[in-house]
Amino acid sequence: SSASADTESLSIRAIPAPFRFSAAIDAAAAAVPYDMRRTSFRRAGRGVEILDSDERLNDYLVAYGEMHVAKLKRFLPSLPFAGMSTLALVDWGCGQGLAASIALEYLREEFPDVRVVCVRLVEISEAARKRAFEIVSRYENAHDVRAYKWNLASLSQSGIELPPDISVLHVFSNILDVAGVEGEVLASLIHQCSTGRDSYMLCVGPKRCSTSPI
Repeated sequence: SSASADTESLSIRAIPAPFRFSAAIDAAAAAVPYDMRRTSFRRAGRGVEILDSDERLNDYLVAYGEMHVAKLKRFLPSLPFAGMSTLALVDWGCGQGLAASIALEYLREEFPDVRVVCVRLVEISEAARKRAFEIVSRYENAHDVRAYKWNLASLSQSGIELPPDISVLHVFSNILDVAGVEGEVLASLIHQCSTGRDSYMLCVGPKRCSTSPI
């Protein structure tokens, strides 16, 4: 409902700076009754369903938030940020902006001289997309934050606007394991976004090597 969306937005705005994604997880946990937290993973569709309400978004963070944060923190140091001056960040299937947020936190702490000149959030769920924008906009090192609806055919025509001649980091957290993702169209769109620039990809998901499309 609009009321729950407003409440959520206000709670994110009320989190003191410097913003950390762990505070969003704590706020989500506070919104889920204690005796229901053990079953949050069921209400969150076991991590592979499209979440269309604030309540299910809260359940997702309670069930999976800390796990995704840990995986991203493990692999972000493998990326060649040293020597970069500017960077564009594109979070595909961004959910609540988790991957973009953790990347921004890592850069803020380890490479403060890297300027993130734009952040692009691409997401299927309107509820998740709104929350992602709200969360990522809280980071002082995130500039020109824009949210796009996940419609790959439309995005292939209109494109995702990125400044020219700067490196781009594409991040995927779990989205490649969601059924129905159009792999070939997505690959073509990423290529379109990456032509003529240094481009990097970070993909994390469940450890299911035999079935994962990653």
